[in-house]
Amino acid sequence: MKFTRQSRCAMLIALLAGCFVCTLPLHAASVEVLSCQPATQKAHVTIALAGTASRDVKAVLSWQDGRQIQNLSMDRAGRIVLPRLQPGTYLVEASAPANQGGALCLEISPSKQERSTHFAISLHAMPPAPPTLDQLLTAAENQDPVLRLQQFKGVVTDPAKSVLSGATVEIRPKGVRGDFRTLTAPTDAEGHFSAHLPDGIYTAVFTAQGFGRQIIVFEIAKTGSSEELQVPLQIGFAAE
Repeated sequence: MKFTRQSRCAMLIALLAGCFVCTLPLHAASVEVLSCQPATQKAHVTIALAGTASRDVKAVLSWQDGRQIQNLSMDRAGRIVLPRLQPGTYLVEASAPANQGGALCLEISPSKQERSTHFAISLHAMPPAPPTLDQLLTAAENQDPVLRLQQFKGVVTDPAKSVLSGATVEIRPKGVRGDFRTLTAPTDAEGHFSAHLPDGIYTAVFTAQGFGRQIIVFEIAKTGSSEELQVPLQIGFAAE
């Protein structure tokens, strides 16, 4: 059995069509495939950094779907002795200072045999954690909005310029977080969206399944442009 662990590595922040846009493209995601190792119910794991057993490590035991079971402790030899586990698939993840990390997938056998099985996790440099949605919103809102509109309306498209129906547009006053005062406006069958907004500065978040998220900061003003927005979404993953 193989276990896939996906890491979202980077965000691309750019200025597009006169507004602040944040996108996570598809190629920014890396996928680590772990082959699950057969193990008895008495499994020991050594954590190695640069080929030497290390004790300055945090380790976590999880189910194969990522739900955490418990933190793991190490003995003086830098070895983790796993608790007695029910048969199934488990993930042991280890992390150390300087952004080092590694993982091990174990397939615990239903056999009652008492012999121990031994494994090692070799720590390596991990990709930097991607910025959160809140961090992206803050970065976007720290820029002066250069897009001034009379009305908030437009069309969402994919990279081939085809319209995207069913995309979600969330609009909130600049600086607002959470669902409070957030207006949601899905695109129609032709990819169009619109929302009646009083004068002010707003942040719009565009999302669609299979596409990167875009964030636009804009101002509604009577002296703004009457043109419709063209919002292209790139294939990718949205930030969490």
